[in-house]
Amino acid sequence: MVRRRLAVLAGALGMTVLACQLVAGIERVDKVEPPPPEAGPDTSVPDASIPDPCKHVRPPPPPTVDDAPNDSIAAFYVALREVTLVPKGSAPVFGFDLDKACTCDTRPGTASDGGASCASTRAVLCDADGGVDNQVASALRDYAAFIDIDNAANINARIARGEQTSILAITSYNGLANDRDVKFGLFTSEGIKDGPGCPGSVTDANGFSNPGWCGEDNWTASESTVNNGGGGIVPKSVGAGYVTNYEFVVELDSPASVPFGGYRLTLGSPISRGRLVPLDDKLVPLDTAKPIVPATIKYWRVEDSVIGGRVPASELLAAMGTVNTPGDSGAGPKPPLCTSPLFGTVKQTLCDQIDINSSKLLDFIPSARCDAISVAISLTAASVRVTRIEPVTATTNVCYPTADGGGPVAGPNGVDYQCP
Repeated sequence: MVRRRLAVLAGALGMTVLACQLVAGIERVDKVEPPPPEAGPDTSVPDASIPDPCKHVRPPPPPTVDDAPNDSIAAFYVALREVTLVPKGSAPVFGFDLDKACTCDTRPGTASDGGASCASTRAVLCDADGGVDNQVASALRDYAAFIDIDNAANINARIARGEQTSILAITSYNGLANDRDVKFGLFTSEGIKDGPGCPGSVTDANGFSNPGWCGEDNWTASESTVNNGGGGIVPKSVGAGYVTNYEFVVELDSPASVPFGGYRLTLGSPISRGRLVPLDDKLVPLDTAKPIVPATIKYWRVEDSVIGGRVPASELLAAMGTVNTPGDSGAGPKPPLCTSPLFGTVKQTLCDQIDINSSKLLDFIPSARCDAISVAISLTAASVRVTRIEPVTATTNVCYPTADGGGPVAGPNGVDYQCP
């Protein structure tokens, strides 16, 4: 454990502190109480005498105590290992109440009278139980019979081949069950390109090594999602959060990128939670029911994690256009979806799911029009190393969008990624 100097830091230095902590070898700095929640439009109960009947699905609150307010362990990284976009079968839709509104719940006392948080000429879309916002799952479930979006998006297969993932950096954490002030950063990776780091991992003909998940896989950081701070790796998407009973919670201050096949989705106002599992040097979970000495923690695993956010409609359409068309394509590779007649149906469905603002700063502002689709991603993650920064090298196809987000680079006439 490293004892940190006690000091009061100006708010303007907050991001500088995070950047320094993520650079290997920089000494720990003092913790400060997290800033008050971001101010926004008042969506409180109209009549305070009537409690809000909607049980808003939000992450757990900060812990009441900090187990070691003056201590922190070394910064560490965990990489996405498995991702789920659509709940299987009849499982409930997962996610968060992103806009603090239970749309369509008109019971007395409901915040904002159950109204939507943005204006739209389309039909109002009702939230799932607890105000959960995840219209992507609701829409794609309709296609589950003939398109498995988790397979079509190729996310897990690319992770398993060591070609791409997202990585969460955690710093200023005491390593114990409760910590009121932890720093987080999220960035994408261009894969494992410096050879195997774990037993059983091999390098393929394209230069990628599959992860062995022993804690020593050497992933790169995507140049577009990090800054190079004095030779260190500093995520562009950062935020302050906390850990309560080993469950972390963070709301990132800027949009975050997550892999979607060879494409990347940008999540606006992302919020995430997940259970941290401390491991020893043999990857065996430590008993969190007993006092843990942080120095005995070698690696970490993340379980039961969800990240929710707001994807601009045009970006989600572009991402869907690039995935493989479902069905048997014969001897050759399956063509991308934007070249298929099915894309028109998918586009109509997704455009009808626009339900939220692309940023929480616009929620309940009357002039703000709905321009995004709510999404949640379920995931697991495990400890990795991050060795260096790598330029973006995603393999594209004819359906990848142009720089302005309009039509594809090439392909059938009339295909575009804008909702009418």
